[in-house]
Amino acid sequence: MVFDNAEAPYTHARKTKSNVKYFVRPEDFVPYKDNRHKQSQLDNYADVLLVKTLRNQCERELQAKQQLHEDAQGWFFQDPDKMEVARKFETKSCNRLHKMGFT
Repeated sequence: MVFDNAEAPYTHARKTKSNVKYFVRPEDFVPYKDNRHKQSQLDNYADVLLVKTLRNQCERELQAKQQLHEDAQGWFFQDPDKMEVARKFETKSCNRLHKMGFT
């Protein structure tokens, strides 16, 4: 299962209840093809997997940002250039979680 953009061999498109596009291998979708309940379960699983993955990535992003901030502090003075890098460090996964309403 992959999210957002199809990449071989994950080409069968689906959307979760939270409107997130995801893709599965067509042969993996065969057992779900004629069963709406199983499709709904698959969609729910995709939502859970995405949130879990984003939370893990967000945690790593926040740790990296904190490390950059600590590196900018120094012993006697703050390095303004390094502090600016730390301040501007993007936390894309955290932002996505926030937009999805999970923070």
